[in-house]
Amino acid sequence: MNHPRPRECPECGAVLLPPAGRCPDCGRRGRATVRIPPHVRERPLPTGTRLRHGSYVVLRVLRRNIDTFTYLGLDRGLERKIVIREFHPPGTRRSGGRYEWPSADQEAVNTALERFFHRARIIAGIRHEAIPNIYNLFATGGTWYLIREYFPGKTLAAVRERFGGRLPPKTAGRLILPAARAVADLHAQGYFHGNLRPETILYRGRNRVALLGLDALQPIRPSLPERTLVLNPGFAPSAVVKTTPERYRKDWDLYALGATMYTMITGQRLHPPGGLIRVHAPVLDTWTREVIADALKPVPKAAPNRIVSWITRLETWLRASTRTSP
Repeated sequence: MNHPRPRECPECGAVLLPPAGRCPDCGRRGRATVRIPPHVRERPLPTGTRLRHGSYVVLRVLRRNIDTFTYLGLDRGLERKIVIREFHPPGTRRSGGRYEWPSADQEAVNTALERFFHRARIIAGIRHEAIPNIYNLFATGGTWYLIREYFPGKTLAAVRERFGGRLPPKTAGRLILPAARAVADLHAQGYFHGNLRPETILYRGRNRVALLGLDALQPIRPSLPERTLVLNPGFAPSAVVKTTPERYRKDWDLYALGATMYTMITGQRLHPPGGLIRVHAPVLDTWTREVIADALKPVPKAAPNRIVSWITRLETWLRASTRTSP
């Protein structure tokens, strides 16, 4: 008797049995494998590839970024799932287990590799339960690999999809609150995220979250010029999109949290950036609109720690919603 071959959800790692149109844990739709676009000539490591003398095993591709492949992996010694990031800039070729980097763009490759190291050092220096721990950084086969902590859970995008595209306002608020607290703690340590949206906030249950999409993570006051800036339509303030300032502000993250909450409730992104769509007035009551708008509005430069004040307002709104709910 032929048994169906088990597969794993690329979102949360849950076991899927074909035909599986939706993950039973995180609700992700579609195939249980990540499809690499046809225009991308670079191919990921095959499932079962062993790294670091067999210590780590590649289970599945999670995503392809500009300069890296990200895999779900297994630490064989400690028997735990991990995330493996492979430095793999465009134009890289694999040949017999070795890598050939594009010689014509050697300067660009060196810059990308330094950015890869720089980001790893930043993440390793942060101590917070919402930021993954870095376990290892090593070179093998002619390229570099980063091993970090794996977080099971559901992204807010997957949660919203499970609810049919829209969440009740107080449900969305309860999901955003732990994310806002984590971002406030990140700011207190001198860093800003810069890439917050429903796909990069992972809800782990019991009011815990993990912050993903750390390619834009950087010091609020960087000692070196930072070039990574993620302009996510609907989640970046219009003033920043137009001016692209060299010094990033904490308001960027606060705006993204408010825009994420708006998207979770209405099912749509903000357009144009910075403006609430008035056609959703039946979905957003007056107090809910005011809470979201407070995160989106521009403020004078002399207003520090706005996110702390916004968290207090969000908590007050949630308590009032709980008291008045049937």
